[in-house]
Amino acid sequence: MGVVIRDHEGRVVTALKAKAIAFVEAIDFAWDVGISDAHFDTVRGLSTSPVGISNIVSSMCLRLQDFHFVQVLHVKRLGNKPAHILAQYAKDLDS
Repeated sequence: MGVVIRDHEGRVVTALKAKAIAFVEAIDFAWDVGISDAHFDTVRGLSTSPVGISNIVSSMCLRLQDFHFVQVLHVKRLGNKPAHILAQYAKDLDS
């Protein structure tokens, strides 16, 4: 699910935050289902996060330390085919 909230001048202010929260959910889900070796693909690197979500990024980094092995890779948006396929599937669901 993509979320974009803009300010009164049309600037995006929370889209990245929504993506960061989705990443936190992915980390929690992986841990909850018993995955200890994880590979996460993201379309935005953690090192380029704006100050407004620094607490979320810090939380993600702490949670990732619980895994036995973890790898976070930046994937160009056009190269993120699994996410695209899931989004196309989800848009056709009734609930």
